[in-house]
Amino acid sequence: MKHIFIPLIGNGKFVIDNIPRIGSTENHVDLIRFLGVKTKWLSKNKFEIKSTNDIKNNTIPKKFVYYTSGGNHIIPIIASKYGSCEVETVTERSDYGGDQIGSRKFQDVA
Repeated sequence: MKHIFIPLIGNGKFVIDNIPRIGSTENHVDLIRFLGVKTKWLSKNKFEIKSTNDIKNNTIPKKFVYYTSGGNHIIPIIASKYGSCEVETVTERSDYGGDQIGSRKFQDVA
């Protein structure tokens, strides 16, 4: 569900349709809200994002890195739009989590 982050590149109100309401999607929504972006579900599979230049936080907590499939895809968007992006990591781990497909290495993203 990495395409849920695309509206953060621009400014305005964006509606994304046909979004499955699964765990990873809900975690992505939680991450977007954590950053201070206004969001709401319009229906079971339709989602609205109101993106502006005033993201409240450019640090991604570890719970969104290790326990969300694809949460790392927001890193380049935040870094390019706001000049930097910090990611809270755990030094004992070299992966950034994953899903049923398998774990992924953090350095493959950064």
